[in-house]
Amino acid sequence: MEKRCEAIQPNPMQKWMVAGAWPDWSKVAVPVDVGSEHVHKLLFCLPADANFLVSERLKRWALDSVTALLALFSHAWADRYEKFAVSFSPEMAYFIALEAVFLREDPVEELRGALLPAMEWSDARWTAASWAKFTEGREAYANFLPLIGLSVAEVVDRLTHLRDVEPLVFRG
Repeated sequence: MEKRCEAIQPNPMQKWMVAGAWPDWSKVAVPVDVGSEHVHKLLFCLPADANFLVSERLKRWALDSVTALLALFSHAWADRYEKFAVSFSPEMAYFIALEAVFLREDPVEELRGALLPAMEWSDARWTAASWAKFTEGREAYANFLPLIGLSVAEVVDRLTHLRDVEPLVFRG
């Protein structure tokens, strides 16, 4: 196989030999070919495989999680009377959990009430190391924001401002 690959330029063999890491899908409890409608579940459940989230992957996971959270917030706020009304979907459980991890100031250990519904819906194999990854991801995100001139408080302020400008009002 190496000889055949040498005939191809650039040689793909070196790239194949150092292919990217993949999480242990059995720990994460999300199928390998997850659909886009389950991206929030996937991102929330990745800490179940604590050995996967290291170094750059941890930082990328944190940024991807917050990006997905903000996109979900935008989507949900556009349809806020449906999304924030009487129903409580797994999607909203993941929204609440990711918001708690990345946008609240409370220690992660004190956020069990916000994380447990998502954890129960996920079927992932959670460990003490998983909780540590939530804390490490939160720190990675908070450390990244000053590089682009922001803070977690400013992100929360912008979201709070949107809630003030376009409030959720029920009339009955």
